[in-house]
Amino acid sequence: MNFEILDFLILIGVTQGFIFAIIILFSKFFKNKANLYLGISLLLGVFINIQYWALHYNWYEEYQNFRILEDIELVLAFPVTLYFYYLKLLNPSLKLRNKEWLLFIPFIISVGLNLYIG
Repeated sequence: MNFEILDFLILIGVTQGFIFAIIILFSKFFKNKANLYLGISLLLGVFINIQYWALHYNWYEEYQNFRILEDIELVLAFPVTLYFYYLKLLNPSLKLRNKEWLLFIPFIISVGLNLYIG
């Protein structure tokens, strides 16, 4: 395995992001709805970087059972959760309507198609 400096930086970012997301999600100090969406966004960012790393090192070819994770497009869910974070941060009393939840439709379609085809 040829380890490059960019891979090292991604590994540091994954570790830092994971720890920060866990702290935000489970700490009593950060307990509000906006931080819930921030923690989910951070975890999605961590998993996006893990997917990149696994693709870069052909990890899915070595471990065929996890190949289904290769096709899940988390980049379609990341901006939606970040958008929800900004909405709740700017207006904490705002109730998210069904119209906003429709933003997850591309992600759901992508997961459904990848599960059906893959």
